[in-house]
Amino acid sequence: IVQTIREQEKNALYNELHAKEKEIVTGVVQRINDNGDMTIDIGRTQAVLKADDNFKDKQFKCGDRIKVYVASVSNRERSGLSVKISRKSQELVKKLFEEEVTEIKDGVVEIMGIAREAGSRTKMAVRANVANVDPVGACVGINGARVKAIVNELGNEQIDIIEWDSNSAQLIVNALSPAKVV
Repeated sequence: IVQTIREQEKNALYNELHAKEKEIVTGVVQRINDNGDMTIDIGRTQAVLKADDNFKDKQFKCGDRIKVYVASVSNRERSGLSVKISRKSQELVKKLFEEEVTEIKDGVVEIMGIAREAGSRTKMAVRANVANVDPVGACVGINGARVKAIVNELGNEQIDIIEWDSNSAQLIVNALSPAKVV
């Protein structure tokens, strides 16, 4: 009976975490190892944020709240539940913008592509699906409020938001701005 109860609890936990796969969860830093790996409490379980899935610019302490991207959840028979989390993923930036910018959540503005060098710079191309909507302005917000919240979460990583163009030459010009292309 006890073994069946444990298996049912394990399955319930797996189902709960599997529903959060490919999403952002907020956790609390429990422990930081000497090699830089962090143990994060993400609710009913803990996950390890490997040092190579985190960038060095932002230093965390035990007890800090941290947003992480749940890359995958697997249920292994012998080793138990395995949760892979990351802060370097491009999907983390995409999900943060979906949370912060209602136009993206509603489908008025669409993220077409993201290029990211975690901890340093992110370039994101956006387009409007509705006429008379400025996609870059919607993502930046009034006085940059929306993008500042995301920059702070990512440890002052620079975020460049450019307008998407189906013409690849014009997209490159947009990506290189404010530099003038000759």
